[in-house]
Amino acid sequence: MQTKDIIRRYYEGLQQKQGWEALIADDMDFKGPKTRTTDKDGYIQATISFLRMVRSVELRSIIAEDEDAAAIADYQLVSPSGKTGLITLAEIFMIKEEKIASSVIYFDTAAFRDFMAG
Repeated sequence: MQTKDIIRRYYEGLQQKQGWEALIADDMDFKGPKTRTTDKDGYIQATISFLRMVRSVELRSIIAEDEDAAAIADYQLVSPSGKTGLITLAEIFMIKEEKIASSVIYFDTAAFRDFMAG
């Protein structure tokens, strides 16, 4: 399976809130603004927690070369207070043996904080 196909399937799984877990490597390394995980179980738990706020996910674009990829996706969110909003994420992936081996995400953390506080 090609890198772009893996990333597309991952985002489809996030949208459906199932199936994405099978695409994660056992030693998956994830870095976010406040979260760092170094294995599959830690990443799955962090992602499940985040997905509780997600209403929908739309993959906007993928750039891939060999086993490296960058993706931009829009997430429609619902805050704990019921407020809805949009966050756009950029995510950098490394694929090994057809699994996501690492990911780093980038987004506007100040806007996200304001959204969660509102």
